Amino acid sequence: MGSQNVTDFSKAKKSRIRDALKHYTSGAAGAELAWEAAATALGPLTKSNPFVQGLSSSSVDNALDLLISLTEEFKRSKGREELAQVLQKHNIDPKVQKPLLRLTSEMTKSLSDLLSSRQGESDSAFAAKDAIPKTIIDVLSEVLPREKADTASPEEISRAFAKVGESGLAEIFFRNVFSSLMKLALDASRGRVPPEVIEKIIEETKDETGLAAGLSRSVLQLAPGAPGKITKEISKLRKRTKKKGKVILVPFPPQPPQP
Repeated sequence: MGSQNVTDFSKAKKSRIRDALKHYTSGAAGAELAWEAAATALGPLTKSNPFVQGLSSSSVDNALDLLISLTEEFKRSKGREELAQVLQKHNIDPKVQKPLLRLTSEMTKSLSDLLSSRQGESDSAFAAKDAIPKTIIDVLSEVLPREKADTASPEEISRAFAKVGESGLAEIFFRNVFSSLMKLALDASRGRVPPEVIEKIIEETKDETGLAAGLSRSVLQLAPGAPGKITKEISKLRKRTKKKGKVILVPFPPQPPQP
């Protein structure tokens, strides 16, 4: 799809995002105001929305395919010998007892190798590359305390991927992609708002009741039972949608309830 620049906002949109950020920083920062800031950055999910273009891009499609293939490989591996073969396929020495860093590096490199130089410079490529290590760590946190993810053994990594499955992995992946794209949009418009404020908002969006998490669950409905086809379904929707302002994805999930 070429380069998608989701940070090239109009002055009007930048102004709206900055207002939402000011609202967040001046009030009692919480889930509702984080949702508002993230939703303002995202905008309506129409055919021309850069976020929708990013979701249907080759960068996101290839990243999801790589992660799903990895999940299938781990699910099929029975015993140490087959697990060793999976690791060797991804240029990891089976004798390494803490392969997480090498695995995330190799998966990100595999994505870069699949993309043209122009595709690799797009914001959707940045979001996809950013989502890969975060998704792998999130998958591991399903079976391990998050603080122990870095020291996970090959067996623990394999067990985590087998447990989460393709649909669970896709939900986690899209949650991270949405969050990465939102962060790019917020960073581009934040003005004098400190970067740590943006990080806090992004963490709120990934929470179970956050916007990124809700949207991730929603996009899975586009291809129930076939998570690997989600990006292709979004591409089909974009091609079929002729009305310029029509929202082509499911509506935003409701804001989290106020305490």
